[in-house]
Amino acid sequence: MTREDIARELMRAEPTVKAFVRYLVGDMQDAEDLFQETAVAILQKDPESFPEDVEFVKYCRGIVRNLARHYWVRKKKSASIVRFEDVAESLETAYAEEDDHLDERNRWRLLLQRCLRKVAPASRQTLIRHYCEGVKIVQLAAGMKCSAGSLRIRLLRVRDALARCMRTLALEESHG
Repeated sequence: MTREDIARELMRAEPTVKAFVRYLVGDMQDAEDLFQETAVAILQKDPESFPEDVEFVKYCRGIVRNLARHYWVRKKKSASIVRFEDVAESLETAYAEEDDHLDERNRWRLLLQRCLRKVAPASRQTLIRHYCEGVKIVQLAAGMKCSAGSLRIRLLRVRDALARCMRTLALEESHG
């Protein structure tokens, strides 16, 4: 396996690995930092040292577990370290069951990205702020000078439009 192969595999595994990191760490910014540490650790390894008999995503999760353990020690959350082991094992089991569906999830992720480009910029920004950045609807509504109920309805409509768009694109792909 060459460094380029490793980089390609890491790009394919990124959504799964990032999700695993987020579950182990909790904090979005710390999770992003820990994913970057993981990527650097993987990319710095000697390409010859990668085990041939282990799936790449599983290999990544092993590195994430070690780095997450160090993260919790640095954060001095000793109470969480005990819980960490149980959570990590449960998540690894869940992710192992989902590895078979990685290609399908990536396909839907790409469809979502294509559909998000069609959403009005203000709506797209609101989606990002709420679902990615974790800003509460009440806070968003106050900034937009509308009621929280009104904003929930807007988000519902945008989600429905995204779902319709994704179904349409998926059908076009399957027939085209």
